[in-house]
Amino acid sequence: MKRTIIITLLTATSLFAQPRRDPIESILNLDAQQKAAWNAALKDFRDANHALIEKQRVANERLHDALDAATPDACAVGNAMVSLHAIDEQLRTAHEALDQKLESLLNADQKAKFESMPPRPPMPPPR
Repeated sequence: MKRTIIITLLTATSLFAQPRRDPIESILNLDAQQKAAWNAALKDFRDANHALIEKQRVANERLHDALDAATPDACAVGNAMVSLHAIDEQLRTAHEALDQKLESLLNADQKAKFESMPPRPPMPPPR
């Protein structure tokens, strides 16, 4: 019994240790040059929007703090929502620009696959 458990654990560990291809790479069949440009675009996006993402995190905290108050102040909750909405709109615009940049790296077949993919799910607000 112990031997079976150990073999199962070793097998599972070795499977997780195997290098995996990026799902988007396999779905779109990106070549090496495309993958390098794709990763550079993602890095540029993260670098350019790091402060905005942090601002979003803080705005989420303010909203949750306002909502979690013993007697929530409607004005404070509303102001927090308006602030968060403005940041979310900025990030949405940045994501649209990223998608356009990524699409520009693709050939016609890859672009069709990319456009048929479901939209990126919204990130859950940090708490």
